[in-house]
Amino acid sequence: MKILKASLILLLGYLLFATQAMALVDYSDTSDAAPAPKKNNRIKINKRPGNTIRSSAPSRSSGSGASIGDFSIGTSYHSNGVEVGNKSGKVDSLHFNGHFQTNYGFYLTANHYMASSESSDLAVESGMQHGNPKFMVGFNWLRIGGGAEAATIDILAGASFGQNNSDFASTRTDKIFGVETTKKIASMVLGLGYEYRITGSPSTETELSIGNIQKLYAVLGWMATPDIRFSFEAGTYKLGLGDADYALEEKTSFGYASPQLHLALSPAVSLDLGAIFRTKRLGDDSLVDARLYDLKGAYGSSVLAGLSVSL
Repeated sequence: MKILKASLILLLGYLLFATQAMALVDYSDTSDAAPAPKKNNRIKINKRPGNTIRSSAPSRSSGSGASIGDFSIGTSYHSNGVEVGNKSGKVDSLHFNGHFQTNYGFYLTANHYMASSESSDLAVESGMQHGNPKFMVGFNWLRIGGGAEAATIDILAGASFGQNNSDFASTRTDKIFGVETTKKIASMVLGLGYEYRITGSPSTETELSIGNIQKLYAVLGWMATPDIRFSFEAGTYKLGLGDADYALEEKTSFGYASPQLHLALSPAVSLDLGAIFRTKRLGDDSLVDARLYDLKGAYGSSVLAGLSVSL
């Protein structure tokens, strides 16, 4: 009996201990809470890389093949008062300009104009006549710095092509070489340039033969606001002696100053207003026969207005 009582006491103690021990552990709470953080962590980790890839991939693909450069075109109207020696008159001209900056270290520019005059001293015909088209290639040779402190040096080469049967275009074909440097200073840009033009021979005896032309110029630009910009350009020309029967016999120089205002009508369209003032009056009447209408301020001062579009 003693053995039976002892066995019953041990069995009852064991059952009481096991029941209390199982009550100390809440297996239902542990099984519900543990997987939840793991699932949430896996979802967050997988979503972040996925969203980043999808958002950045389209921008890389669209930027890589959408554009090969920046293109701008412009047209302007000039009213020029001509006074050279005893010859005078008014010349109205329409100018066309194009500029294409590629992403490959060079740019292209093209310029052309058409002019007319009612003065018998300047033109035989009163209708619109072609000027000399000019094409230039610029090489972005050196770039120093970036952003608001960038400085560049460009090398230029091109030609001005002769035109026949026009009172406002030379029959010469001139080769043009030059160098230009620009420097950004905060909201301002300073540019300096030199151009050397190797002049050809006129194809008519009535056109004055001149020597090579040198041009030295400076440009200052200032962005007052995102919609308003100012620019000021000043330069000088030097003309060499001609070598034909009817030729320039004395070296001649003249200069110009050109302030302009540029108003942004939209992100792509700009209105340009300005003037070109000559700083020295030419006294030799024969210089009109050299047909230097593509040189700024050669024969007189002018006012201009135009539109430019950037694409």
